[in-house]
Amino acid sequence: MAKELPDVKFWITLNESEIYTRQSYFLGNWPPQQKSAWISFTVLRNLIRAHRAAYRSLKKVNPSLMIGVAKNAIYFEAAEILSAIVL
Repeated sequence: MAKELPDVKFWITLNESEIYTRQSYFLGNWPPQQKSAWISFTVLRNLIRAHRAAYRSLKKVNPSLMIGVAKNAIYFEAAEILSAIVL
């Protein structure tokens, strides 16, 4: 991809991998709906390996590329959470 899109300088290798891992393998809410802390850990470890491989491949093409992962950010206010718990 870096060869085909030489003007792109910023790359994201994975999108919110911790959300996917938690929802799919830890909580079992998303496919494949497996509920296992061990499998969740294994999947996340493999996604980290995939990021590293993609990072190295992109850097070989252009060492000046900026490469990372997309992390989710959760905004909440403590007062809202406390009122939800009390109710």
